[in-house]
Amino acid sequence: IENNLGGKITVNYLKGLYADELFNIAYNSIDTVLKMKNSRCSYNNIVLFSYDPSTFRIIVDSSLFTNNSFCSIYSNYLTILNSKFYNNDKVVHGWSGPTVDIENSYIYGSTIYAFNMSGKIINSVIKNNAVGVKLRDDIILMYDSIIGNSKGLEITTVTNITNNNVIHNYFNYNSSSAYHTTNSSINLAYNCWGTTDSSVIETMIYDVYDNVSLGLVTFMPLDCYSAVGIQKNELSKTFNVYPNPFTKEVNISLGEFENEKVTISIFNSLGALVKLVEIRSESGNNVCKVDFEELTKGLYLMNLKTERQSLYKKIIRD
Repeated sequence: IENNLGGKITVNYLKGLYADELFNIAYNSIDTVLKMKNSRCSYNNIVLFSYDPSTFRIIVDSSLFTNNSFCSIYSNYLTILNSKFYNNDKVVHGWSGPTVDIENSYIYGSTIYAFNMSGKIINSVIKNNAVGVKLRDDIILMYDSIIGNSKGLEITTVTNITNNNVIHNYFNYNSSSAYHTTNSSINLAYNCWGTTDSSVIETMIYDVYDNVSLGLVTFMPLDCYSAVGIQKNELSKTFNVYPNPFTKEVNISLGEFENEKVTISIFNSLGALVKLVEIRSESGNNVCKVDFEELTKGLYLMNLKTERQSLYKKIIRD
């Protein structure tokens, strides 16, 4: 496809098999050059071949990729939605910029790695791969289930990865959930590890405690949902916190909690407990006000726990 010659393709119900390069997109193309939906691509060397750097966009929706060497290479502006990937060598390989967007997809059985890219992977399942995700600059992982991989995350760089980049993910049953390869530290505090036992979580992480030349991986032993594909709005259905960000105090609306003892725990970005409040919810207007004036400015994790459940919400002190 060469866009400057008018090349644009919309594909629906394609079966693409046994190609060396199923789609080769010229580097000087612009805008959206390929839309693929409801298609199957199998046994190809490369499905989507682009050039680095590239500025055109590819959109893939509701498609199946199986037994390919590369599903996408150097597609810097790539959107993948509601798609499935089985038994490929590599799913997405890319370099420049946070431009790859993957949502609501299922990635299984990659023999080398699933993702080596910048961009976003949201609400997806990354399961039983040799390496789930090679962390690169500016990557964002949110609400993903990263389970059963030899290496869930391979930490290759932490240059532009902040406390907000890798959050609300569920790690479990990986030989190594986080495998560090650099000498810089990384904070993975706001994630779930399938257990609240710190000693067990430590066995899932390969970092400075295993090799003194490596950086530290910070975690919190969170009690969390062990469900696939945690949705962002699930965390706010039962209780609400406002204002957020806050300057001194917050109002906590307890919604469905009635006549129960409620423990509110606040953790800082290093996973340390910095405040503990116990209240009793009541029927009716179930709103309590809590003073957090002693907290310094920054990001915190609030845990609200009753006898029935334990919920989390991110709060910010301005």
